[in-house]
Amino acid sequence: MNRKDLSLAELCRSLRGRLDGDPDRVVSGVAEFSSASGADIVVLRRPADALKLADVRPGVFVAPEGQACPEGVPVIRIGDPEAAFAATLALFDRGEESVAGVHPSAVVHRTCVLGEAVCVSENCVIREGAVIGRGTVLHPGVLVGRDVRIGNGCVLHPHVVVHDATVMGDCVVVKSNSVIGGRGFGFFKSGDRHVTIPQIGRVRIGSNVDIGSNVCIDRATIGETVVEDGAKIDNLVQIAHNVSIGENAIVISQAGLSGSSRVGRGAILAGQAGIADHIDIGENAVVLAKSGVLRNVAPGEVVLGVPALPVMRFKRIQVLLGRLQDLFKRVDKIEKMLPGGME
Repeated sequence: MNRKDLSLAELCRSLRGRLDGDPDRVVSGVAEFSSASGADIVVLRRPADALKLADVRPGVFVAPEGQACPEGVPVIRIGDPEAAFAATLALFDRGEESVAGVHPSAVVHRTCVLGEAVCVSENCVIREGAVIGRGTVLHPGVLVGRDVRIGNGCVLHPHVVVHDATVMGDCVVVKSNSVIGGRGFGFFKSGDRHVTIPQIGRVRIGSNVDIGSNVCIDRATIGETVVEDGAKIDNLVQIAHNVSIGENAIVISQAGLSGSSRVGRGAILAGQAGIADHIDIGENAVVLAKSGVLRNVAPGEVVLGVPALPVMRFKRIQVLLGRLQDLFKRVDKIEKMLPGGME
């Protein structure tokens, strides 16, 4: 775990909070309730957290106004618990090391344009015609293809591959082993053979997008595969050719989107959701975990199941399914009571 010493006064200033306690007391890390020691920070993010505090004595609590805390422990009062939690973690996040400038082992084509303060680590390959914006960091083993455009302040973690013609906005984070712009899964059947359909489009990633590890975003057949500004994509997600993901949408681990599907602004696809091709997911819709979506989902709709149905309808069906055995027994009993019924 990353640790460093901070006085409560320093912590309070960073969180823009109000301290009730000794400003000179020192803490050195962030901990869960169950493992917190006198040198740790514990952030109370939900009202229910109060039930866990009876025997917890950390170095300081970070808590919203009005949250009850055990006596004798300093408290930093804040407004937004989630924002305070993220800001506290950021104080102890050392990030990943990388070299300044271009590492001697990197292969950079002479036609490339590197912005000011670009950091290229060892064993990176940057092919002809690529343009990389100022302050962008390429960690070890990154490959940037031909005519790729990467904006300012991006971070590509180890072994990310960005294939030809991809366009990426500012402040994009791509985590390890993800592949952006690989050839999409396109074939047609000729006789008994599957023949490849060339993919000649591109991928366009907006700004402030976060892409997890082992994510595949396929190049469009023609046109674009699009991930709009602010979208967040978890690990192990498959995004097929010509998919469009709207602003601030969230796609959670192991979800898969088939070709030409569209996800609206602010929509959420939960873990292992599967979206059929050419399906529209409306703005702010929610596809719950393990759902298989075979029809369009209206804006704001919440769906669940395979095939995905409005969530309350799905739950009612599950209740009825649980009663089927008893229902069959009752029907069988009634049939035996009828004239000519089974003995």
